[in-house]
Amino acid sequence: MFRPGKAGTLAVAGLLLFADYLLLAKSGYLAPLIAPALIQWGCIACAAVFLLRAMGDFRYVGFFKKVTHTAFARQDTRLFSPLCLWLGFAFVAVLL
Repeated sequence: MFRPGKAGTLAVAGLLLFADYLLLAKSGYLAPLIAPALIQWGCIACAAVFLLRAMGDFRYVGFFKKVTHTAFARQDTRLFSPLCLWLGFAFVAVLL
């Protein structure tokens, strides 16, 4: 269905790295390099994105997908969706 190229893969890796920074800065493990309000809003956005990704589009990705017979669907069920759910809850926990 979707095969990202090198640029897309690097973009996602960069966004995940930035999300990791937000999580670590909000929890106090890293010094904040940007305004605390931006870190707060970034964490809210990341929580929403990861939890929505775990829920999915009800067709190809997420826990409620309809297409389940592909190799990606199996990996999504075993790895990607649980990871997104865990990351979403981690952002919610650090916000509380």
